[in-house]
Order: sequence, then structure tokens, then C-alpha cells
Amino acid sequence: MFENRIFGWWIRMCGAFPIDRENPGQKAIKYPINMLRKSNRSLVMFPSGSRHSTDVKGGVAVIAKMAKVKIMPVVYAGPMQLKGLLTGERVDMNFGNPIDISDIKRMNDEGIEEVANRIQTEFDRLDAENATFHINKNQIH
Repeated sequence: MFENRIFGWWIRMCGAFPIDRENPGQKAIKYPINMLRKSNRSLVMFPSGSRHSTDVKGGVAVIAKMAKVKIMPVVYAGPMQLKGLLTGERVDMNFGNPIDISDIKRMNDEGIEEVANRIQTEFDRLDAENATFHINKNQIH
């Protein structure tokens, strides 16, 4: 996403920052935690580490726990390329219920797995809702 100069510039202006997936370092955790603590802003993360993966990773759990915020799951259904957005392809965003992780005491392997399970459960529910919406909408026409 950041390789495209125009799009990369735009998403940086929106507060996005790239993460080196091979060597994420402490900045990958500290920057979003500080941003969440010091501002009244939201943080968009792909808990799988990618827009294309379904394997939920632990970074979102650690960041949410340390920043003391809830996780708002969102399912995106639409074009995966900028061209599709620019040509007006349909985009659906389905917002789930906020996930409170304050009851999880430690972000060890078990805690991270519990958060990942909660996120995945909500994603599955949202995907099912989204599929039902599209089926019912298609039957109307």
C-alpha cells in the first residue's frame, strides 16, 4: 500500500504508518498505543496483518490491551484494488459489536489466543450477516 507514491502519501496524511512484517520492532507497538492514549482518534488495523489473510495475529490484542481500548471489528467487502474504488465498484462495510478485552489479565499466548478467538467469532458473524444481506437484496430485484 505504501509503495504507490500517491496512495502512500495520502494514507500517511491520514495517520497510517507501515510496519515491517519481518522485523516489526517496538515502534509497531509504541506508536499506535501512544496515538490512542493521547488523542480521541480511532486506529484501523488489519488483525491478520494483511487485507488478504484470515489468520488473526496478536498485535491488535497487545495494542488494545496496553492502550485500554475496545476492538471494533469491521468486515470490508469490495474491490481490493484502488482502480475498483475509483471506478465506483460497490463497497460494503459491516461494523460489529465492540470487543472488550479488559477481563483478560495477561497478554501471554493464552490471552492473545482468546482475543483472536473473540475477533474471529465476530468476523464470522459479520460475514454471515453480509452474505444474508446480499442474498436477500438480490431476491428483491
